[in-house]
Amino acid sequence: MLRLVHLCLFLFQHQRGNSAHAFQAGKRGLWEYDGHNTLHKGSGGHDVLLGSFPPPLGTSSLYARPKRTDEAEDARRIAIQQRLGMTDSEIETTLMKWGSLLSITTENVLGTIDFLQQHLHSDQTTLKTIIMRSPRCIGFKVSTLRYKLDWFQDNFGWSRKELLKVLSKQPVLLTLSIHDNLEPSLYWFQETLNLTDERLSKVLKTNPQLLLSNKKTFAQKTEWLQKRLELETKEEISIVIGKAPVILGFATNAIDCKINWLQSSLELTDLEVAKLIWKFPLLVAMSIEENMQPTLNWLVNRLGVRTTKKVVSLLPQVLGLSIQDGIEPKLEFLRREFGLNEEGLLNMIEKMPALLSMSCSNIGNTLQFYSERYGEDLALQYVIGSPSLLTYSMKNRLIPRWEEAEELGFEAEVAIHVLAQSTNKKWNLFVESKG
Repeated sequence: MLRLVHLCLFLFQHQRGNSAHAFQAGKRGLWEYDGHNTLHKGSGGHDVLLGSFPPPLGTSSLYARPKRTDEAEDARRIAIQQRLGMTDSEIETTLMKWGSLLSITTENVLGTIDFLQQHLHSDQTTLKTIIMRSPRCIGFKVSTLRYKLDWFQDNFGWSRKELLKVLSKQPVLLTLSIHDNLEPSLYWFQETLNLTDERLSKVLKTNPQLLLSNKKTFAQKTEWLQKRLELETKEEISIVIGKAPVILGFATNAIDCKINWLQSSLELTDLEVAKLIWKFPLLVAMSIEENMQPTLNWLVNRLGVRTTKKVVSLLPQVLGLSIQDGIEPKLEFLRREFGLNEEGLLNMIEKMPALLSMSCSNIGNTLQFYSERYGEDLALQYVIGSPSLLTYSMKNRLIPRWEEAEELGFEAEVAIHVLAQSTNKKWNLFVESKG
Protein backbone atom coordinates (compact mmCIF):
# COMPACT_ATOMS: atom_id res chain seq x y z
CA MET A 1 0.00 0.00 0.00
CA LEU A 2 2.85 2.36 0.90
CA ARG A 3 4.51 1.74 -2.47
CA LEU A 4 1.26 2.60 -4.25
CA VAL A 5 1.01 5.92 -2.38
CA HIS A 6 4.61 6.78 -3.33
CA LEU A 7 3.90 5.96 -6.97
CA CYS A 8 0.85 8.25 -7.04
CA LEU A 9 2.84 11.11 -5.50
CA PHE A 10 5.58 10.62 -8.10
CA LEU A 11 3.15 10.71 -11.00
CA PHE A 12 1.43 13.83 -9.65
CA GLN A 13 4.77 15.67 -9.28
CA HIS A 14 5.83 14.54 -12.78
CA GLN A 15 2.55 15.85 -14.17
CA ARG A 16 3.05 19.21 -12.50
CA GLY A 17 6.58 19.34 -13.86
CA ASN A 18 5.41 18.83 -17.44
CA SER A 19 2.68 21.41 -16.97
CA ALA A 20 5.06 23.99 -15.56
CA HIS A 21 7.48 23.38 -18.42
CA ALA A 22 4.74 23.91 -20.99
CA PHE A 23 3.54 27.03 -19.21
CA GLN A 24 7.01 28.58 -19.01
CA ALA A 25 7.73 27.71 -22.65
CA GLY A 26 4.47 29.34 -23.66
CA LYS A 27 5.38 32.49 -21.74
CA ARG A 28 8.67 32.70 -23.65
CA GLY A 29 6.82 32.33 -27.01
CA LEU A 30 8.75 29.23 -27.99
CA TRP A 31 5.90 26.73 -28.15
CA GLU A 32 2.18 26.77 -28.65
CA TYR A 33 -0.27 24.29 -27.16
CA ASP A 34 -2.72 23.20 -29.83
CA GLY A 35 -5.46 21.85 -27.59
CA HIS A 36 -4.74 18.23 -28.58
CA ASN A 37 -2.07 17.33 -26.00
CA THR A 38 0.68 18.22 -28.47
CA LEU A 39 3.37 20.89 -28.40
CA HIS A 40 4.26 22.65 -31.63
CA LYS A 41 7.03 25.03 -32.54
CA GLY A 42 5.49 28.48 -32.94
CA SER A 43 8.26 30.53 -34.49
CA GLY A 44 7.10 30.60 -38.13
CA GLY A 45 7.36 28.07 -40.93
CA HIS A 46 5.26 24.92 -41.04
CA ASP A 47 4.26 23.78 -37.56
CA VAL A 48 6.52 20.92 -36.52
CA LEU A 49 5.26 18.16 -34.22
CA LEU A 50 7.63 18.10 -31.25
CA GLY A 51 6.13 15.65 -28.81
CA SER A 52 3.09 14.78 -26.76
CA PHE A 53 2.28 14.42 -23.11
CA PRO A 54 -0.60 12.90 -21.15
CA PRO A 55 -3.73 14.98 -20.66
CA PRO A 56 -3.52 17.02 -17.44
CA LEU A 57 -5.37 16.02 -14.31
CA GLY A 58 -8.38 18.12 -13.51
CA THR A 59 -9.83 20.87 -15.63
CA SER A 60 -7.54 23.77 -14.85
CA SER A 61 -7.83 26.67 -17.30
CA LEU A 62 -4.04 26.49 -17.65
CA TYR A 63 -4.53 23.56 -20.06
CA ALA A 64 -7.54 24.92 -21.95
CA ARG A 65 -6.98 25.95 -25.56
CA PRO A 66 -5.30 29.37 -25.29
CA LYS A 67 -7.41 32.24 -26.50
CA ARG A 68 -4.51 33.57 -28.56
CA THR A 69 -4.61 30.37 -30.67
CA ASP A 70 -8.23 31.12 -31.58
CA GLU A 71 -7.17 34.63 -32.48
CA ALA A 72 -4.35 33.28 -34.64
CA GLU A 73 -6.75 30.98 -36.50
CA ASP A 74 -9.17 33.86 -36.99
CA ALA A 75 -6.34 35.93 -38.44
CA ARG A 76 -5.41 33.08 -40.82
CA ARG A 77 -9.02 32.67 -41.84
CA ILE A 78 -9.35 36.37 -42.63
CA ALA A 79 -6.04 36.39 -44.54
CA ILE A 80 -7.10 33.43 -46.73
CA GLN A 81 -10.55 34.89 -47.27
CA GLN A 82 -9.18 38.26 -48.34
CA ARG A 83 -6.41 36.80 -50.48
CA LEU A 84 -8.89 34.69 -52.52
CA GLY A 85 -11.80 37.13 -52.41
CA MET A 86 -14.04 34.65 -50.60
CA THR A 87 -17.39 35.44 -49.04
CA ASP A 88 -18.10 34.27 -45.49
CA SER A 89 -20.13 31.40 -46.91
CA GLU A 90 -17.31 30.35 -49.26
CA ILE A 91 -14.64 30.27 -46.56
CA GLU A 92 -17.01 28.27 -44.32
CA THR A 93 -17.61 25.75 -47.12
CA THR A 94 -13.86 25.44 -47.69
CA LEU A 95 -13.11 24.88 -44.00
CA MET A 96 -15.86 22.28 -43.72
CA LYS A 97 -14.07 20.29 -46.42
CA TRP A 98 -10.69 20.59 -44.72
CA GLY A 99 -10.63 22.18 -41.29
CA SER A 100 -6.88 21.58 -40.91
CA LEU A 101 -6.30 24.44 -43.33
CA LEU A 102 -6.17 26.83 -40.36
CA SER A 103 -3.36 24.82 -38.75
CA ILE A 104 -0.94 25.98 -41.45
CA THR A 105 0.86 29.24 -40.76
CA THR A 106 -0.45 32.31 -42.56
CA GLU A 107 2.93 32.84 -44.19
CA ASN A 108 3.00 29.35 -45.67
CA VAL A 109 -0.59 29.14 -46.87
CA LEU A 110 -0.44 32.55 -48.55
CA GLY A 111 2.91 31.63 -50.05
CA THR A 112 1.39 28.47 -51.56
CA ILE A 113 -1.56 30.42 -52.94
CA ASP A 114 0.80 32.97 -54.50
CA PHE A 115 2.89 30.20 -56.05
CA LEU A 116 -0.13 28.51 -57.66
CA GLN A 117 -1.46 31.76 -59.03
CA GLN A 118 1.88 32.77 -60.51
CA HIS A 119 2.85 29.34 -61.82
CA LEU A 120 -0.53 28.66 -63.44
CA HIS A 121 -1.08 32.27 -64.57
CA SER A 122 -4.44 32.05 -62.85
CA ASP A 123 -6.88 34.81 -62.05
CA GLN A 124 -8.21 35.06 -58.50
CA THR A 125 -11.66 33.63 -59.30
CA THR A 126 -10.33 30.50 -61.00
CA LEU A 127 -7.82 29.82 -58.23
CA LYS A 128 -10.52 30.35 -55.61
CA THR A 129 -12.69 27.75 -57.33
CA ILE A 130 -9.82 25.25 -57.43
CA ILE A 131 -9.03 25.71 -53.73
CA MET A 132 -12.67 25.62 -52.66
CA ARG A 133 -13.17 22.31 -54.45
CA SER A 134 -9.93 20.79 -53.16
CA PRO A 135 -8.54 22.83 -50.24
CA ARG A 136 -6.00 20.12 -49.39
CA CYS A 137 -3.97 21.20 -52.41
CA ILE A 138 -2.64 24.21 -50.50
CA GLY A 139 -1.53 21.97 -47.66
CA PHE A 140 1.43 20.76 -49.73
CA LYS A 141 4.87 22.32 -49.78
CA VAL A 142 5.57 24.60 -52.73
CA SER A 143 8.36 22.26 -53.84
CA THR A 144 5.92 19.32 -53.94
CA LEU A 145 3.36 21.27 -55.96
CA ARG A 146 6.02 22.49 -58.38
CA TYR A 147 7.14 18.90 -58.95
CA LYS A 148 3.56 17.77 -59.66
CA LEU A 149 2.82 20.65 -62.02
CA ASP A 150 6.05 20.01 -63.91
CA TRP A 151 5.14 16.32 -64.14
CA PHE A 152 1.83 17.12 -65.83
CA GLN A 153 3.48 19.46 -68.32
CA ASP A 154 6.39 17.14 -69.06
CA ASN A 155 4.20 14.07 -69.63
CA PHE A 156 1.31 15.66 -71.50
CA GLY A 157 2.86 18.69 -73.13
CA TRP A 158 0.20 21.00 -71.71
CA SER A 159 0.79 24.72 -71.59
CA ARG A 160 0.19 26.44 -68.28
CA LYS A 161 -3.13 27.71 -69.61
CA GLU A 162 -4.16 24.17 -70.56
CA LEU A 163 -2.99 22.81 -67.21
CA LEU A 164 -5.07 25.45 -65.43
CA LYS A 165 -8.17 24.31 -67.36
CA VAL A 166 -7.47 20.70 -66.41
CA LEU A 167 -7.09 21.55 -62.73
CA SER A 168 -10.24 23.68 -62.86
CA LYS A 169 -12.11 20.53 -63.92
CA GLN A 170 -10.37 18.18 -61.47
CA PRO A 171 -8.43 20.09 -58.78
CA VAL A 172 -8.12 16.90 -56.73
CA LEU A 173 -5.39 15.85 -59.18
CA LEU A 174 -3.04 18.11 -57.23
CA THR A 175 -3.49 15.90 -54.17
CA LEU A 176 -2.77 12.56 -55.87
CA SER A 177 0.52 10.74 -55.56
CA ILE A 178 2.52 10.63 -58.77
CA HIS A 179 4.10 7.31 -57.88
CA ASP A 180 1.01 5.56 -56.52
CA ASN A 181 -1.78 7.06 -58.63
CA LEU A 182 -0.86 9.14 -61.66
CA GLU A 183 2.03 7.17 -63.17
CA PRO A 184 0.23 3.77 -63.02
CA SER A 185 -2.84 5.27 -64.73
CA LEU A 186 -0.71 6.92 -67.40
CA TYR A 187 1.19 3.68 -68.03
CA TRP A 188 -2.09 1.77 -68.43
CA PHE A 189 -3.37 4.22 -71.03
CA GLN A 190 -0.15 4.06 -72.99
CA GLU A 191 0.15 0.28 -72.96
CA THR A 192 -3.50 -0.75 -73.31
CA LEU A 193 -4.99 1.84 -75.66
CA ASN A 194 -1.90 2.27 -77.80
CA LEU A 195 -2.59 6.00 -78.13
CA THR A 196 -0.03 8.42 -79.47
CA ASP A 197 1.32 10.97 -77.00
CA GLU A 198 -0.58 13.72 -78.80
CA ARG A 199 -3.87 11.80 -78.77
CA LEU A 200 -3.46 10.82 -75.11
CA SER A 201 -2.74 14.43 -74.20
CA LYS A 202 -5.98 15.56 -75.88
CA VAL A 203 -8.00 12.76 -74.31
CA LEU A 204 -6.88 13.50 -70.76
CA LYS A 205 -7.09 17.25 -71.26
CA THR A 206 -10.76 16.83 -72.12
CA ASN A 207 -11.44 14.04 -69.61
CA PRO A 208 -9.01 14.52 -66.69
CA GLN A 209 -11.34 12.55 -64.41
CA LEU A 210 -9.94 9.41 -66.03
CA LEU A 211 -6.73 9.93 -64.07
CA LEU A 212 -8.68 9.48 -60.84
CA SER A 213 -9.32 5.78 -61.45
CA ASN A 214 -6.75 3.08 -60.89
CA LYS A 215 -5.47 0.65 -63.49
CA LYS A 216 -7.24 -2.30 -61.84
CA THR A 217 -10.59 -0.59 -62.38
CA PHE A 218 -9.65 0.22 -65.97
CA ALA A 219 -8.63 -3.37 -66.66
CA GLN A 220 -11.88 -4.80 -65.27
CA LYS A 221 -13.99 -2.36 -67.26
CA THR A 222 -12.06 -3.01 -70.46
CA GLU A 223 -12.51 -6.75 -70.08
CA TRP A 224 -16.25 -6.28 -69.53
CA LEU A 225 -16.59 -4.03 -72.59
CA GLN A 226 -14.72 -6.50 -74.77
CA LYS A 227 -17.16 -9.27 -73.87
CA ARG A 228 -20.28 -7.09 -74.01
CA LEU A 229 -19.45 -5.67 -77.43
CA GLU A 230 -18.33 -9.05 -78.80
CA LEU A 231 -14.85 -7.81 -79.62
CA GLU A 232 -12.35 -10.55 -80.32
CA THR A 233 -9.02 -8.83 -79.72
CA LYS A 234 -7.50 -6.24 -77.43
CA GLU A 235 -6.69 -4.18 -80.51
CA GLU A 236 -10.40 -3.88 -81.30
CA ILE A 237 -11.33 -2.76 -77.79
CA SER A 238 -8.43 -0.30 -77.91
CA ILE A 239 -9.91 1.24 -81.06
CA VAL A 240 -13.37 1.55 -79.50
CA ILE A 241 -12.08 3.10 -76.26
CA GLY A 242 -9.67 5.25 -78.24
CA LYS A 243 -12.64 6.84 -80.03
CA ALA A 244 -14.31 7.74 -76.74
CA PRO A 245 -12.10 7.18 -73.67
CA VAL A 246 -14.74 8.95 -71.59
CA ILE A 247 -16.73 5.70 -71.50
CA LEU A 248 -14.17 4.35 -69.02
CA GLY A 249 -15.62 6.81 -66.54
CA PHE A 250 -19.07 5.19 -66.62
CA ALA A 251 -20.17 2.29 -64.45
CA THR A 252 -20.67 -0.98 -66.34
CA ASN A 253 -24.29 -1.25 -65.24
CA ALA A 254 -25.00 2.22 -66.68
CA ILE A 255 -23.38 1.25 -69.99
CA ASP A 256 -25.27 -2.04 -70.07
CA CYS A 257 -28.57 -0.24 -69.45
CA LYS A 258 -28.03 2.02 -72.47
CA ILE A 259 -26.95 -0.83 -74.74
CA ASN A 260 -30.05 -2.80 -73.76
CA TRP A 261 -32.23 0.25 -74.43
CA LEU A 262 -30.74 0.75 -77.89
CA GLN A 263 -31.16 -2.91 -78.74
CA SER A 264 -34.78 -2.99 -77.60
CA SER A 265 -35.80 0.35 -79.11
CA LEU A 266 -34.27 -0.33 -82.53
CA GLU A 267 -34.98 -4.08 -82.53
CA LEU A 268 -31.33 -4.94 -83.09
CA THR A 269 -29.50 -8.22 -82.70
CA ASP A 270 -26.56 -8.49 -80.28
CA LEU A 271 -24.13 -8.03 -83.15
CA GLU A 272 -26.05 -5.09 -84.66
CA VAL A 273 -26.12 -3.14 -81.40
CA ALA A 274 -22.44 -3.95 -80.85
CA LYS A 275 -21.62 -2.54 -84.30
CA LEU A 276 -23.58 0.58 -83.43
CA ILE A 277 -21.36 1.14 -80.39
CA TRP A 278 -18.24 0.37 -82.42
CA LYS A 279 -19.13 3.17 -84.81
CA PHE A 280 -20.02 5.73 -82.16
CA PRO A 281 -19.02 4.72 -78.62
CA LEU A 282 -20.21 8.07 -77.25
CA LEU A 283 -23.75 6.70 -77.43
CA VAL A 284 -23.17 5.18 -74.00
CA ALA A 285 -22.36 8.65 -72.66
CA MET A 286 -25.69 10.11 -73.80
CA SER A 287 -28.73 10.39 -71.58
CA ILE A 288 -31.65 8.17 -72.56
CA GLU A 289 -34.28 10.50 -71.09
CA GLU A 290 -32.77 13.82 -72.20
CA ASN A 291 -31.24 12.92 -75.58
CA MET A 292 -31.82 9.56 -77.18
CA GLN A 293 -35.44 8.78 -76.31
CA PRO A 294 -36.94 12.15 -77.42
CA THR A 295 -34.88 12.19 -80.63
CA LEU A 296 -35.71 8.60 -81.51
CA ASN A 297 -39.43 9.19 -80.93
CA TRP A 298 -39.36 12.28 -83.15
CA LEU A 299 -37.46 10.50 -85.93
CA VAL A 300 -39.89 7.58 -85.95
CA ASN A 301 -42.87 9.94 -86.15
CA ARG A 302 -41.23 12.03 -88.89
CA LEU A 303 -39.35 9.47 -90.98
CA GLY A 304 -41.02 6.18 -90.12
CA VAL A 305 -39.55 3.10 -88.46
CA ARG A 306 -37.68 1.71 -91.48
CA THR A 307 -35.94 4.97 -92.41
CA THR A 308 -35.16 5.79 -88.79
CA LYS A 309 -33.54 2.42 -88.18
CA LYS A 310 -31.40 2.80 -91.28
CA VAL A 311 -30.44 6.37 -90.41
CA VAL A 312 -29.43 5.48 -86.83
CA SER A 313 -27.49 2.41 -88.00
CA LEU A 314 -25.44 4.50 -90.45
CA LEU A 315 -25.29 7.70 -88.38
CA PRO A 316 -25.70 6.76 -84.69
CA GLN A 317 -24.66 10.25 -83.55
CA VAL A 318 -27.98 11.50 -84.93
CA LEU A 319 -29.47 10.53 -81.54
CA GLY A 320 -27.46 13.33 -79.98
CA LEU A 321 -28.47 16.04 -82.45
CA SER A 322 -30.91 18.79 -81.54
CA ILE A 323 -34.36 18.39 -83.08
CA GLN A 324 -35.38 22.05 -83.12
CA ASP A 325 -31.98 23.50 -84.01
CA GLY A 326 -30.62 20.67 -86.15
CA ILE A 327 -32.67 17.86 -87.62
CA GLU A 328 -36.01 19.56 -88.26
CA PRO A 329 -34.69 22.67 -90.07
CA LYS A 330 -32.23 20.47 -92.00
CA LEU A 331 -35.03 18.31 -93.41
CA GLU A 332 -37.00 21.39 -94.41
CA PHE A 333 -33.90 22.88 -96.07
CA LEU A 334 -33.25 19.72 -98.10
CA ARG A 335 -36.89 19.46 -99.18
CA ARG A 336 -36.93 23.09 -100.32
CA GLU A 337 -33.43 23.30 -101.82
CA PHE A 338 -33.81 20.17 -103.95
CA GLY A 339 -37.53 20.47 -104.68
CA LEU A 340 -38.32 17.11 -103.08
CA ASN A 341 -41.61 15.55 -102.11
CA GLU A 342 -41.85 13.43 -98.95
CA GLU A 343 -40.86 10.21 -100.72
CA GLY A 344 -37.90 11.87 -102.41
CA LEU A 345 -36.74 13.38 -99.12
CA LEU A 346 -36.85 10.04 -97.30
CA ASN A 347 -35.02 8.36 -100.17
CA MET A 348 -32.27 10.98 -100.07
CA ILE A 349 -31.86 10.67 -96.29
CA GLU A 350 -31.70 6.88 -96.47
CA LYS A 351 -28.94 7.07 -99.08
CA MET A 352 -26.89 9.63 -97.15
CA PRO A 353 -27.87 10.08 -93.47
CA ALA A 354 -24.69 12.13 -92.99
CA LEU A 355 -26.55 15.06 -94.57
CA LEU A 356 -28.30 15.48 -91.22
CA SER A 357 -24.99 16.26 -89.54
CA MET A 358 -23.82 18.72 -92.21
CA SER A 359 -24.48 22.46 -92.10
CA CYS A 360 -27.02 23.95 -94.49
CA SER A 361 -24.42 26.43 -95.73
CA ASN A 362 -21.99 23.66 -96.73
CA ILE A 363 -24.71 21.75 -98.57
CA GLY A 364 -25.93 24.90 -100.33
CA ASN A 365 -22.43 26.04 -101.33
CA THR A 366 -21.54 22.63 -102.76
CA LEU A 367 -24.76 22.49 -104.78
CA GLN A 368 -24.06 25.98 -106.08
CA PHE A 369 -20.54 24.92 -107.11
CA TYR A 370 -21.92 22.05 -109.19
CA SER A 371 -24.73 24.19 -110.63
CA GLU A 372 -22.33 26.88 -111.86
CA ARG A 373 -20.17 24.33 -113.67
CA TYR A 374 -22.66 21.73 -114.87
CA GLY A 375 -25.93 23.63 -114.94
CA GLU A 376 -28.64 23.63 -112.30
CA ASP A 377 -30.79 20.85 -113.76
CA LEU A 378 -27.91 18.41 -114.30
CA ALA A 379 -26.42 19.22 -110.89
CA LEU A 380 -29.74 18.53 -109.15
CA GLN A 381 -30.19 15.29 -111.08
CA TYR A 382 -26.76 14.01 -110.11
CA VAL A 383 -26.91 15.12 -106.47
CA ILE A 384 -30.39 13.72 -105.81
CA GLY A 385 -29.34 10.41 -107.36
CA SER A 386 -26.04 10.35 -105.49
CA PRO A 387 -26.23 12.64 -102.43
CA SER A 388 -22.73 11.61 -101.36
CA LEU A 389 -21.57 14.20 -103.93
CA LEU A 390 -22.46 16.82 -101.33
CA THR A 391 -20.07 15.42 -98.73
CA TYR A 392 -16.77 16.13 -100.52
CA SER A 393 -14.64 19.09 -99.49
CA MET A 394 -14.73 22.05 -101.83
CA LYS A 395 -11.52 23.49 -100.44
CA ASN A 396 -9.44 20.31 -100.47
CA ARG A 397 -10.90 18.45 -103.46
CA LEU A 398 -13.48 20.04 -105.74
CA ILE A 399 -11.99 23.49 -106.32
CA PRO A 400 -8.32 22.37 -106.70
CA ARG A 401 -9.29 19.64 -109.18
CA TRP A 402 -11.49 21.95 -111.21
CA GLU A 403 -8.75 24.60 -111.36
CA GLU A 404 -6.27 21.96 -112.49
CA ALA A 405 -8.65 20.86 -115.26
CA GLU A 406 -9.17 24.48 -116.33
CA GLU A 407 -5.44 25.13 -116.42
CA LEU A 408 -4.90 22.11 -118.68
CA GLY A 409 -7.98 22.94 -120.77
CA PHE A 410 -10.09 19.79 -120.31
CA GLU A 411 -12.67 20.99 -117.75
CA ALA A 412 -15.47 20.34 -120.23
CA GLU A 413 -14.51 16.65 -120.25
CA VAL A 414 -14.66 16.19 -116.47
CA ALA A 415 -17.81 14.40 -115.40
CA ILE A 416 -19.18 15.42 -112.02
CA HIS A 417 -18.65 11.98 -110.47
CA VAL A 418 -15.05 11.87 -111.75
CA LEU A 419 -14.34 15.26 -110.24
CA ALA A 420 -15.80 14.42 -106.84
CA GLN A 421 -15.55 10.69 -106.30
CA SER A 422 -12.22 9.69 -107.86
CA THR A 423 -9.46 8.76 -105.46
CA ASN A 424 -6.30 10.85 -105.74
CA LYS A 425 -4.63 8.02 -107.64
CA LYS A 426 -7.47 7.73 -110.16
CA TRP A 427 -7.67 11.49 -110.56
CA ASN A 428 -3.95 11.73 -111.32
CA LEU A 429 -4.27 8.95 -113.90
CA PHE A 430 -7.21 10.80 -115.46
CA VAL A 431 -5.18 14.02 -115.66
CA GLU A 432 -2.27 12.16 -117.25
CA SER A 433 -4.59 10.65 -119.85
CA LYS A 434 -5.62 14.17 -120.87
CA GLY A 435 -2.05 15.36 -121.14
